[in-house]
Amino acid sequence: MSGERLGQFNDPVRLVEYLVQEEVSARDVTLKQANLHKAKFPSLKTIDDFDFALQPTVDETRIRKLANLDFVRSAENILFLGPSGIGKSHLAVALGYEAIKAGYKVRFVTAQDLTSQFYASLADGTFGRELKIYD
Repeated sequence: MSGERLGQFNDPVRLVEYLVQEEVSARDVTLKQANLHKAKFPSLKTIDDFDFALQPTVDETRIRKLANLDFVRSAENILFLGPSGIGKSHLAVALGYEAIKAGYKVRFVTAQDLTSQFYASLADGTFGRELKIYD
């Protein structure tokens, strides 16, 4: 911190408050970055990046309502069904990203990969441990 910026803190208590706030902010950013990495998104997508005009069967109002994450707080699941190429993964990643920004931990996995992981864990006797990852 430069001398000019330090000069704005004539009161040592205000300086300590500022430094603590900066530390908390930095830790929050670091935690969110770590959670973003752990989510294992194939790529980062946002709801604003989704072209609702290109996919008129996707209800934009409903998706934006899901982005408020009430379903997470009430421990509900959502499931996107449909043919390839309509944006299911994009929307799942976008909602996961919103959850990370809100402080939740997220893990992206396709149904096919999840099935494969569970099948392999049954074969090697680690199913219980594997299931706890998604608990």
